[in-house]
Amino acid sequence: MEPSELLQHLHDIQAPTAPGWWPPAPGWWFVMLGSLLLLVPRLWRYQRRYWQRRRRIRALDALSRRRDLTDAQFAAAVSQLLKRAALSHYQRDQVAALYGRDWLAFLDARLESQEFSQGCGRVLACAPYQAQAQVDRSALSHLARRWLQQQC
Repeated sequence: MEPSELLQHLHDIQAPTAPGWWPPAPGWWFVMLGSLLLLVPRLWRYQRRYWQRRRRIRALDALSRRRDLTDAQFAAAVSQLLKRAALSHYQRDQVAALYGRDWLAFLDARLESQEFSQGCGRVLACAPYQAQAQVDRSALSHLARRWLQQQC
């Protein structure tokens, strides 16, 4: 064959097609894996706190339904539930030694109100130690539920 005939069989240079988006390059696999490794522990902590909050609110609801408790026992149980929640959420040296007005002030500060020290929550400081305490169970349950939902 002559060179002119060979030249007729040649085609123009064609640009290659753009690469597809899938599968990604190996570097992108590492980026995705690293993102997952950073995200999974955060999601796990969030979910664990959600489960704990729901468990505490269910315990509060169970306390509210119990009619065998006196008002003093009910107030003590609610205070104990709030203390356990605070101990798991805040540092132990901040919460463990609190009682009375200091405990109510701690609860108020986290709720940014005065409902524990001046409202229906003030019974938490004195009712557990009184033989005949008068407690508004509904209001106290509602207040404790609000504190649990906002803080834990």
